Amino acid sequence: VGGMSRLGVLLFGGKGADQLGLGDVWEYQSNFSGACIEGTYATSPEAEINNTCTMCPNGSTSFLGSDSNLDCECDWGYEGSSGGADCTPCPPGEYKTWTVLVERDLPRTCQQCPIDTYKETSGGGGCLQCPNGTTTGHLLGGGSSNLSDCKCREGAEGGP
Repeated sequence: VGGMSRLGVLLFGGKGADQLGLGDVWEYQSNFSGACIEGTYATSPEAEINNTCTMCPNGSTSFLGSDSNLDCECDWGYEGSSGGADCTPCPPGEYKTWTVLVERDLPRTCQQCPIDTYKETSGGGGCLQCPNGTTTGHLLGGGSSNLSDCKCREGAEGGP
């Protein structure tokens, strides 16, 4: 179709390169052209053509071919609003192992570690399971930030 590769035909139903707009991804003669990579966005059509895309703010990412700072979303281990300008790391005891780029129905905020788990660091990573025979059930609502919060279950011996 008018100089487009099979990839271009599959992605855009046969539209020619001159019919694609800002943020569109297309392949011409085996070269990718006109696309900002993941974690960046275009501020103008010229930015994509000249490969001068702008990085999303720290702690955020975007889809391939993004054309606005509003496409930047807080990455795994960070929370904040659309646009990625205010992404802050999840504190100890909280996690976020998704980005709304992948899971649109999940919250944009960090969540407390579930009972029987803990997370000692800020930022990315998930909550770790307490050792066998221990629990964080004595804490109201979970959100443990330290292995020492894993206490022996009633009737169990030992501990961390």
